[in-house]
Amino acid sequence: KVFAVLCNEREDVQLTLVGDISRSRRIQLLSLINSQYRDRVVFLGKMDNAELADVYRNTVCSVLASDKEIFGMVVLESMYFQVPCLASSVAGPKTVINDHVNGILEDNYDIACWKKDINYLLDNAKMRERMGIEARKKVLRYFTWDKIAYKMMNKIGKRV
Repeated sequence: KVFAVLCNEREDVQLTLVGDISRSRRIQLLSLINSQYRDRVVFLGKMDNAELADVYRNTVCSVLASDKEIFGMVVLESMYFQVPCLASSVAGPKTVINDHVNGILEDNYDIACWKKDINYLLDNAKMRERMGIEARKKVLRYFTWDKIAYKMMNKIGKRV
């Protein structure tokens, strides 16, 4: 819904959806958008890691509006590629995003709030760059496979 509102106000927005999205879900999503803006929605389907890397390199910001997100791999992927993420303030994103440091957390689903913060990211290249750098630092500091394996081994070792 927020994308539809943004399209009415900006020429420079595109919604790119990655993943295996059913035909019925695509139709449902497109029905929320005025027909004159539907050409700004791109469904890329399921992608391998190399393809995903290319998508992230060409992404200005990532948006994850979810009311249930256990961890949020999309958030970590975005952060790894220095793409600021705007996400719902739920379990997964709250674990990795420091609000207005390496991304933005939304406490509600008010379209006006989401629109304001997306516009903020789109209009502030220096802020996007700073948030992106901080995002990547956090992923490299805490969320690489080596770091996670080390933490797990420490936890397991303390219990044995």
